[in-house]
Amino acid sequence: MYVLIGCAFLVTAAVGIKLRRVLTLFRGELPELNRTNIDALPSVSLCIPARNEMHAMTTCLENALLSNYPKLEIIVLDDGSRDTTGHLIKSFAHSGIRFVEGSPLPSAWLGKNHALEDLLRESSGSLVIFADVDTQFSVDSISQLVAYMQKTNADMVSVLPFRLNVMRSSAVFATFRHFWNIVSHTKAKPAVASNAWMIKRSVISEKFNGFKSVAQNVRPEREVAQQLSLEGTYRFIISNNVLGMSYEKKLSSQYETSIRIYYPDFGLGGIALRIFLLIIALTPYLFVVYGISTLDYLLVVVSFIVTLFISFINAWYLGVVKSNNYGVTSLCLPFIMLREIYLLAASFVLYKTGRVTWKGRPVSLK
Repeated sequence: MYVLIGCAFLVTAAVGIKLRRVLTLFRGELPELNRTNIDALPSVSLCIPARNEMHAMTTCLENALLSNYPKLEIIVLDDGSRDTTGHLIKSFAHSGIRFVEGSPLPSAWLGKNHALEDLLRESSGSLVIFADVDTQFSVDSISQLVAYMQKTNADMVSVLPFRLNVMRSSAVFATFRHFWNIVSHTKAKPAVASNAWMIKRSVISEKFNGFKSVAQNVRPEREVAQQLSLEGTYRFIISNNVLGMSYEKKLSSQYETSIRIYYPDFGLGGIALRIFLLIIALTPYLFVVYGISTLDYLLVVVSFIVTLFISFINAWYLGVVKSNNYGVTSLCLPFIMLREIYLLAASFVLYKTGRVTWKGRPVSLK
């Protein structure tokens, strides 16, 4: 038992060290945009694919329209929604939002990838931002993002937004998908966020032939980021109050997203490793209960100290990424880890049995 507790401590310490190293890379200074010559600024197309997003569409567009970036177009594609999403988008036409009706899905494409291709074709900006409906922009977000891209000479930047309301259940019980994304970051397999990412039109159009080369990739932005990372032209940043990019994603949507991306991202070996590490991390919690039931107070004390250490690392990480209320989440951490084991296993099983779907469409690996 003490060996397992020691392993849990060492695993947590190793995770903490890796997190500290990579998080330092993602918290760069954000420069001010030079507005002295507006004509010299790049044009930007904000492209938002939407499918059955009635619950979040209005807030998304209202925030996007507040942007102070002077050369911005906003295009929203309705990807075959079965609710009133399309009508909501059209109601913003008088405000300058351009509505695009999604074209029929070809057999060789995944739904979202094809929507991104349609949006790219309709856009005109030299820089293109692809954003999810649940991502919210502040007045300065796009200006700050353009300034950061210019300062770092990047071809692509993806952003991990923070949560506005950290006490919502969707925040307190959030999945580990952003954590896995960050802690496993390397130059060859960099952290990348699908919530919002900006790329030069020339790069995505010429180097990747739009989205045609990643038409069946579950995470096309990850494939693009990997190649650009090896060339040194990709950046990943964590949003802060200056950048002002935030998001709210329903818990059920988080589960669906996690199942959709875990197996393609990690493979069977990565799934097994993460489940094993989560089981190791859970052992101190189990031994606290076992020690109390057997009156083994030394076991209780040692196990409890390690659980405090795990909670500390968790709270520090959540504080950095402004993801949720780390105090409440730490109390629920054993349950969240158990649920994460289920999501990892479910991703593998559902892919192998052909039962993975995304917003009503089947998803398969080719």
